[in-house]
Amino acid sequence: MERPELQRMLEELEEGDMVIIHEISRLSRSTKDLLAIVGTIQSKGAVFNSLTDKWLDLSDDSPISKLLFTIFFRSFTV
Repeated sequence: MERPELQRMLEELEEGDMVIIHEISRLSRSTKDLLAIVGTIQSKGAVFNSLTDKWLDLSDDSPISKLLFTIFFRSFTV
């Protein structure tokens, strides 16, 4: 599936930017794609936050958020 606006946003991200989504399902319907998208966001030095999925707030260096993200998505990729 082509998503030109998503690709444009990912290309234009800069360090310190924040990506805010309403909920995970609006960003990706596949765990594999979600991991790739969040990985791209983080590799550019940007942060990620979901308004609906409060546990998925990677906008700060909270060890709890990182732990929950890792546990949740590892369970889908193992």
